[in-house]
Amino acid sequence: MEKYFDSNRVLCINKLKLTIGDNEEDGFYLKSWIDAAAKRKIQHLDVQFLPQFHKIHFNLYKCEALVSLRLFEVSLDKGRIFSFPCMKTMHLEDNVYPNEATFKELISCCPVLEDLTISFWFRFTDS
Repeated sequence: MEKYFDSNRVLCINKLKLTIGDNEEDGFYLKSWIDAAAKRKIQHLDVQFLPQFHKIHFNLYKCEALVSLRLFEVSLDKGRIFSFPCMKTMHLEDNVYPNEATFKELISCCPVLEDLTISFWFRFTDS
């Protein structure tokens, strides 16, 4: 997988689905994989962590070509600025947000959003 993302031959990635298990090595590569996909103007991204939550420390926030996004059991970083001008579909399932403001910003940064699914019990890490 690493060789594919390091390749300069691939100019665009349309769809990427990552299911990350509890193997530490999976999480190690996640940042570089998503950064590489963002550089290649990824349009559809599906990230799922099993069996526990992981913080996103990658350029998801810079994926301005994203049309659809699904996050499952992901913990978002605090203080990030989102910009998803092309986002039409967003599915957020059982994620952890640092505070309510981050959650609201994530939703409001999608001016052309058509399909929003939210499935979770509100969990914010700040009081």
